[in-house]
Amino acid sequence: MAGNENPVVDNSLSISNANHQKDINYSIELNRWLLKATGIWPRNENTGLLEILFSRFLNFLHTSLIIFLLTGTVLYILLDVQDIQAKLNKIGPISFTTATLIKYWLLILHESGIKRCLDHIEIDWKGVKRQEDRRIMLENAHIGRRIVAISASFGFGALFLYRVIVPLNSPKMVVGNLTFRPLAYPVSKVIIDTRQSPANELILVTQCICGFIMSAITVGSCSLVAVCSLHACGQLKILMHWLNHLINGRADENDTMDDRLSDIVKKHVRVLKYIVSVIPSLEFYTDAISHCHTSDFAFFQFHHIYGRFYERNFSRRDLRM
Repeated sequence: MAGNENPVVDNSLSISNANHQKDINYSIELNRWLLKATGIWPRNENTGLLEILFSRFLNFLHTSLIIFLLTGTVLYILLDVQDIQAKLNKIGPISFTTATLIKYWLLILHESGIKRCLDHIEIDWKGVKRQEDRRIMLENAHIGRRIVAISASFGFGALFLYRVIVPLNSPKMVVGNLTFRPLAYPVSKVIIDTRQSPANELILVTQCICGFIMSAITVGSCSLVAVCSLHACGQLKILMHWLNHLINGRADENDTMDDRLSDIVKKHVRVLKYIVSVIPSLEFYTDAISHCHTSDFAFFQFHHIYGRFYERNFSRRDLRM
C-alpha cells in the first residue's frame, strides 16, 4: 500500500493516525490561505526570517491602505460634503472599515493565542487511534471547510458587487469639463482630486485591492472561529462515543473498565483545556464584532429616524415656502 493513501484497517484501533499531516492540512488549509494572505498566520519553529519579514511588510501595507481609505472618506465627510443626508450615507462604510482595522490588529496582537489553538488541533489529529474517532473529526472538519467556503463566497461576492460592479455600472458624473466615475469610498480633494484622470482610475483600483484585504481579514477571522469551535465539538462527540463503550468496552480491545475510565477522564480534561484556551483567544474577536454591530445598528437607526424626521418636517416646510 502506498504511504500517502488512506489506510484500510479491519479493526477500529490503529497504532496512530498515519494520515495526520493530510488530515491537519484538510482541516486548516483554507484558514491558512486566508490568514497568510493578510500576514497574520502564526509563526512556528520552521518559519524563516524572510517569511517573518514578509508578514510584517504585509501588516504594514494592509494597515496603511485601510488607514488611507478611512482617512480620505472621513475628510470627505468633514470638508467636502455639506448635506447631512449624504454624510449619514457614508457612516456605514466608515464604521465597517474601522471595525475591520480593529479586528486586524487584534488578530495580530493575539497571534500567540491563535498558534496555541492551532497547535492543540494538530496534536489532536496526531493522537487519533481509532478510525471511528478519525471519522468524527473529519466530519467536523468538512463542516468547517464548508462554513469557510460559504463565508468566502459571501464576503468576496459582496466585495465584487460593491467595489467593482456598482462603480462600473454607475453613470459617470459630469462636473464642468470633468467626467469621472463615482467611488464607493469618496476621497477628499484635500488628499487628491479623484475627478481627474488617471487619479480616478488609480483610486478605484486601490479601493478594490483594499476591499479584497478587508474581506480576507473578515472572512479569515470568522473562519478561524468556525474551525476552532467545530474542532471542540468533534472532540466532545468523540468523548460521548467513548462513554458509550465504558461499560462493555470494544470487542477488538483488551482493556479494563478502569483503563477506559482513565482514558475518558484524560480526554475530558484535554478537551476542557482546549476550550479554556480557545475562548480567551477568540473572545476578543466576538466582543469586537458585537460592539461594532451594535454601533452599526445604532447608526442605522439614527439614520432611519433622522431621515424620516428630515423628510416629514423640512420637506413640508420647503413645499409651503
